[in-house]
Amino acid sequence: MRVYLNDTVVEKAKERIEWILKEFDEVCVSVSGGKDSLVIKHLTLNIAEELGETPVYMLWLDQEAEWKTTSATIEKWMKDDRVEPLWYQIPFYTTNAMSDEDEYLHAWDPEFEGEWVREKHPMSIKENDYGVDRFFQMFNELMHQDMDLKGKPDKIGCSISGMRAEESPGRSVGITTSNTYKGITWGYRAKENLKLLHPIYDWSYTDVWKYIFENDLDYNPIYDALFRHGQPVHNMRVSSLVHETAVNSLFVLQELEPNTYEDLARRLKGVDTAGKIGPKDFVPSEVPYMFKDWREYRNFLLEKLVDKEEHYNSFLKTFFQHDLMYEDFPEVYESLLKGHVKGILSNDWEADSVIQNALYNASCKLGERKREIAKARKEKKMEYLEREGILQELRDEGIINFWVDLEEEDD
Repeated sequence: MRVYLNDTVVEKAKERIEWILKEFDEVCVSVSGGKDSLVIKHLTLNIAEELGETPVYMLWLDQEAEWKTTSATIEKWMKDDRVEPLWYQIPFYTTNAMSDEDEYLHAWDPEFEGEWVREKHPMSIKENDYGVDRFFQMFNELMHQDMDLKGKPDKIGCSISGMRAEESPGRSVGITTSNTYKGITWGYRAKENLKLLHPIYDWSYTDVWKYIFENDLDYNPIYDALFRHGQPVHNMRVSSLVHETAVNSLFVLQELEPNTYEDLARRLKGVDTAGKIGPKDFVPSEVPYMFKDWREYRNFLLEKLVDKEEHYNSFLKTFFQHDLMYEDFPEVYESLLKGHVKGILSNDWEADSVIQNALYNASCKLGERKREIAKARKEKKMEYLEREGILQELRDEGIINFWVDLEEEDD
């Protein structure tokens, strides 16, 4: 449920950020080079400057397979005098959605020096001395150690990011339901003395762009290139180029940054194949003629494309659960199966983005259908009562108004 306030989203964000800067011993702004990061950076640095709390830590975990335009944008941000830069170009690995054979990108792996998509920047941190090497583990450890929080339980730090609930179902649930810190839900508890908070969590993308234009902010120019290319707003990713949600970026990368495309294709298997297939053929819009339905096509892809036992079993478990839940609801099951197909083709074997979104959409459609059925049953029930004369008796006795009120509350 949404609760609308009299304050604007900008006023609430400023209020939250000012409280964060006063509440925590150390504050870090985590950025990706995108529009949301730009807004949170601008708000935080301005408020910190007013409070005399600069410099503020700024963190970017550089995944190597990034737009070079994004890297140039981050470089400008890091050179701000109000910033204490934490630009990480350290060895770690993250999933590669373009290939089941080469399942991970080992970013900044010393063995591939000379083949990196970009050279390391002089101001970046280059050694991984943090004890972790997976993408999803990195942020907490990087901040915990470099903000001098490790082993100091009386010292508490906070990371601010531009994450918004509107972006995905998982984010919406994750940052609106559980207590993070002192009654706040818009964040995560990373460690006991490190909190991850999202002060613009309730903004829409239209709020973000309105703020950028009203304040004449210098945003990442790759957005203009994507817009001119006709990319939908929800597909405009300016971060990692090989994440399962970033497949659409590869279809335009060769045109917008040809040198980046060549460097990335040389660096990682599957990139050139995905790029050449293009958006129309990467995920078919119709079931190929040799299959009777999407389920048969999905199962065929699973058997023929997924070679690694770990990935196969992960997909199989997810599909089995979804089949049990939705196969009796054909009006939503087909869309979920299409999500399964896209998940296999984009190597989303952890089912944490592409497949998760497909499941969420199916759940929403099923919920709408159930509400339609409940409404129809209610109308039929009222017609029966009217026809039998029972409705008038209930009205005369003053019962019907109470009953109808209860029904409306249930709706």
